Amino acid sequence: VALGRAMMKEPQIYLMDEPLSSLDAQLKDNLSRELANIHKSIPSTIVYVTHDQNEAMMLASRIGVMHDGRITQIGSVDDVFNDPQNLFVATFFGTPKMNIGTASIRKGFVYFAGTNIGSLKHLGLEAYRGRQILIGMRPNQLIFHSGKKRNTNQIEVFLKNQINLGNNSLLFFDLKTKPSKLLEKYFGIDDIFNRSTEFTEFVLAVANSKPFKLGSKVTLDLKATPKFFFDIKTGLRI
Repeated sequence: VALGRAMMKEPQIYLMDEPLSSLDAQLKDNLSRELANIHKSIPSTIVYVTHDQNEAMMLASRIGVMHDGRITQIGSVDDVFNDPQNLFVATFFGTPKMNIGTASIRKGFVYFAGTNIGSLKHLGLEAYRGRQILIGMRPNQLIFHSGKKRNTNQIEVFLKNQINLGNNSLLFFDLKTKPSKLLEKYFGIDDIFNRSTEFTEFVLAVANSKPFKLGSKVTLDLKATPKFFFDIKTGLRI
C-alpha cells in the first residue's frame, strides 16, 4: 500500500529500508520478485537497504556493501560475488559462505594445509615472501574426487558431517590451517564454534549424485581449485 501511494506521486528516487524483513520466507520470495518487476517498469532509482545477501543479489542492479559505517565495494552482483575487493565482501556473499584459511609462504612457494599449491611468481604473490596470507575457496568450486590422492598437490580429508538439502549436500571436514582472526571480528565467530587454533572447518557443496559416508575419505585438489587471496592483517584482496 505504501509503495502504491508513493508511485502515484512519480518520485525520482524511492528509499526502501528493509521493507520485507518481517515477512515469512514464502511471502518474502514472492514480493521480492514483484519488486523486481516494478523496478523494471518505472524509470526511477530505488535505494534498497537490506541485511539479507540473497535479497540484495535478487533485486539489485548495483550493490553497495557497507561495513563499519563505510562503503567497502560498489558493483554488480557478479562483481561482489566473483571479484570481491576484501574479505568481508567475499564471505558475506554466497551460501554457504566462502571457506577461509591461513597459508604460509616459504622458499618461493605457497603452502596451505601442508600442501604446496604453487609458486609466488605463478600466483602473483612475490610481495608477500616470508609472510602469511589468507586463502578463500568457495564450497561449490572445491575440486575433489573420492579416490586416493594422485600427487602431492592433493590432500585427503575425512568427512565429519553431512547436510542433505535435497538437490545437493554440504560435506564438512577439518583442514590443518589456522582460523582467520578477521572473521571472528567481522561475524563474531569465536571459540564456541571453532575451539581449535590449528584446524578450520571447511564445507564442500556437491550434487546429490551419490551418498557419502561419514568418516570416509575425500581427496581435494587444492592447486586446481579456484582461489582468492587476502592480506591477513587488512583483509584486502591481493
